[in-house]
Amino acid sequence: MGTWKTFVIRLSIVLAFASCAFADDLVWGGTWAGVWQGLGTSPYTAIDTSDNNNVLVIFCLDYNDEIAPPYEWLANIRPVTQSNVDQYAQFGGNYGQGITTTPWAFTGDPGVSPWHAVDLSASSSAYIRYLEAAWLFTNIMAAQGQGDLNTMIISQVAAWDLFVESVNAADLRNRISSTNGPSYTFNNYEYSTDQYATPPGTQTLANLLFQDAVNEALKAAQDALVNQNWYG
Repeated sequence: MGTWKTFVIRLSIVLAFASCAFADDLVWGGTWAGVWQGLGTSPYTAIDTSDNNNVLVIFCLDYNDEIAPPYEWLANIRPVTQSNVDQYAQFGGNYGQGITTTPWAFTGDPGVSPWHAVDLSASSSAYIRYLEAAWLFTNIMAAQGQGDLNTMIISQVAAWDLFVESVNAADLRNRISSTNGPSYTFNNYEYSTDQYATPPGTQTLANLLFQDAVNEALKAAQDALVNQNWYG
C-alpha cells in the first residue's frame, strides 16, 4: 500500500453538514475504501474519542498533503457555509486552530482542469468547490451502496482535481492519463431534471476512458451546483 491522502490530517477543521460547531479529538481510523494508483480513496474513518469513540465517515479533497504522524488531531466540525469556508477552511485560506504553517489559499484557477479541457470557471470560488466536492462524496456513498468501486474512485479523483495545487497538478494529471484498463462507467450518480424540486434519479455514462470519466464527474458536479441548485 502506498501513501494515501486526505484533508483532515493537515487541517484542524472538518467541514461537515452539521447544525453546530464543536471541538472534538479525532484519531485516524486507518481505513480506506479503494486503491487507485497506490493511493487509498474515500471514504475513510476517524474515531471521535471525545464522543464515546463515535466512528465518523470522512472524505478526502486534498491531493496536496499526505497523512503523516501525528494521527490524532483536534477538529472543529462546522456547517459548510460561505462564511465558514472563508474563515476556517484550508482552501478558503486558513488552516485553523493550532496550525501555524501558512497554507495554500484557494484563489481560483485559469478555468481548466490540470489534465483535460474541463471548464471550471463557473466554480471559481472555494465555497462552490467545497459544495461540488460534497456532491461527489454523496455519490461515493451512493455508489458504495451498489458495490460500484469504479464510480467511487472516479468521484474521488474528480474531487482531488477541484483543489489540486499547481505544484502537484502534473503528478495528478499523469496518474489520471496513465490509468488504463477496460472502459469505465460513471454510474449511480445523482441527476435531476427539475432542479432537485423532486428527489433525483441516477444517471449512467458508459464506455469511457478513465480521464473522460473523471471529466464527466467534474462536469456533473458543476452542473448540479451551478445549474441545478443541488445544495439549495
